[in-house]
Amino acid sequence: MITKSKFKLGLDCIQKLRHYSDGLPSTLTADNLLSLLAEGGGAIEALQRVVEPPHWIGPDGGAEKAPESLARIKDAVASVTQSGKSLSLYEVTIVHGNFMARIDLLRVCKGRIELVEIKATSWKSPTPERPLGEIVKKDNKGIMSGWVPYVQDLAFQYELLTRWLKDHADTLGITSNLPVIPKLLLIKSGGKAGQADRLAFFHTRYAKDFRGNLRPEVEYSGPKIKSTDLLVEVEASHEVELILGNAQAHDPAFKGCGISECMRRMEMIVIPAQWPKSADSLCAKCKKCEYRDDTQDRSGVVRCWGADVDATPAHILKLAYLSDAQVSSAIALSSNPAEATFTALSAIDLQERQQNQWQYTLSGQIGVKDSFSKDRFSVLDAPAQGPVYFLDFETSSYPIPSRVGGEPYQLVPFQFEGHFLPSRDDTLDKRVLLPGFLDLAGEDPRRAMARALVAQFGTSGPIYHWSIHEKTVITQVMKSIAAEHGGPDDSQLVTSCQAIIDRLVDLMEIAKENITLPETNGSYSIKKLLPVIWEDPVLRKAFARGQAPKDTNFYEDPHDPYQSLSGLDQSFTESLGQRTVKALMHDDVGAPEGLDFAIKNGGLAMLYYHYVRLFGGAERQDIQRQFQQYCQLDSAAMVMAYDYLRRVKA
Repeated sequence: MITKSKFKLGLDCIQKLRHYSDGLPSTLTADNLLSLLAEGGGAIEALQRVVEPPHWIGPDGGAEKAPESLARIKDAVASVTQSGKSLSLYEVTIVHGNFMARIDLLRVCKGRIELVEIKATSWKSPTPERPLGEIVKKDNKGIMSGWVPYVQDLAFQYELLTRWLKDHADTLGITSNLPVIPKLLLIKSGGKAGQADRLAFFHTRYAKDFRGNLRPEVEYSGPKIKSTDLLVEVEASHEVELILGNAQAHDPAFKGCGISECMRRMEMIVIPAQWPKSADSLCAKCKKCEYRDDTQDRSGVVRCWGADVDATPAHILKLAYLSDAQVSSAIALSSNPAEATFTALSAIDLQERQQNQWQYTLSGQIGVKDSFSKDRFSVLDAPAQGPVYFLDFETSSYPIPSRVGGEPYQLVPFQFEGHFLPSRDDTLDKRVLLPGFLDLAGEDPRRAMARALVAQFGTSGPIYHWSIHEKTVITQVMKSIAAEHGGPDDSQLVTSCQAIIDRLVDLMEIAKENITLPETNGSYSIKKLLPVIWEDPVLRKAFARGQAPKDTNFYEDPHDPYQSLSGLDQSFTESLGQRTVKALMHDDVGAPEGLDFAIKNGGLAMLYYHYVRLFGGAERQDIQRQFQQYCQLDSAAMVMAYDYLRRVKA
């Protein structure tokens, strides 16, 4: 049976659908941010069901639930015909031939059916500059890339539903050409939460669905509400029409085809399992394929490329800023995909950073720009006198705001940690760990965070960070406070936040422009960079036990300081939703012993912050320490990167 999720996966890459069908592991099942997004989607559905109460909600299950949906739709049609009042049916299962869809909301109205796909995605109203809105391209010939998967979902359901209604018209008591109006129910960008539709009234429990997958079930426990400023319903007839004509599929097997033709072709592939050659689907997207597993015999990428590409020196998939054309060129110039390396491309085909990566990967040498070597502190924007600071934020972002007046997906800055060196030349034993800020319980930590930030980071000296996140957080906090004028010191806070922003220096951009480390494969993620620079014995010694009196944190793992972070004990996992941890580990008795539940990335920090809000424990010192040790290492990583940059040689 080809479900809408399988259909969309096949449009993206038919080999991914093959890997899914073969039961290969996907990295998406362990993606913490995706887990949070799934729960956010559940919260949006729960809110919609409060605003528009269900006439019926379909039971969990597969194709075997389709007959019950047929019976319920028949009853709804009869009721609407008699009363004229529309009825809302949620989680409707329909099956037609080898295809199945589970429809979020089917609204049965007099003289029409409304097909509503619910997405936890923000939507902005059309403007004079973009009269077609943000979903349709300016030339009106297609869908914007970020919206393609959502409209593909809706168009597939529309095609399937119209076929299904035609076949069941007599049973349902409708005309065979009853109009179907496709709609998207989305999050209103700029919407404001009221007293009743804020996060405090949404509660999540976790259960396994009929496939055995973990599924969050979100319930609303607040007062009855008839409307919300957080949601918006958008008719998508034009958008669906565009995708029906051209599905904008990425896989070559479906290029240029409309939804109906894609369904026909996919049916001919999937049902008899006559999969096309993997070589036809190879492209730049393989680099981030969710079926790139560490276990070779279970890796979809290894199956597609014929060998472990990570074991091949300078393989094409390791090239940064990779394009489909470069993949095709490298394969065409190689005897087989497994041997497609940088050297299969001419230097003319490579961007400047790709050329640097090519050159230094093949030589095994570190690349450092001459201009950087000659005047490092000028490039680092580090003055001769005064301290230099280092900053890292942890934030949460959720579709349902925590506070009254909050907006969907507004960043909640619940933590920062910082370090400073008294001067730009000071040795690392002189580093100082700042008090930092952590608020795991408050609905609105913005002002307290801003005050702590201003108090701890002084009035002068560069504030180093990694990537644009820190600037984004402070800017959003500053703008939201300026718009509200809700506190007596708001004007001063806004001025002070701007002064902090003016001192920010992005170390990642400096590293990108001035050094090339062959081991990172073109990535400048701090999680990729740190294990490489950690090979420097100077750094390992400086961050060993007892080396800095004013920063007692130390990291003993020989390969990666993040692996030094202590794991979470049983009491912690119980506090952060033990049932969730059990389900993730496929364990019905208790969390298995010996597993490392340490917070080691921003996604986990965001997820565990959400769990603390759900299940409590914000006041516990051991829980607070788990957040602190991770974010303090993120801040220390800035110190490490700064020290490495001021010393690195070609």
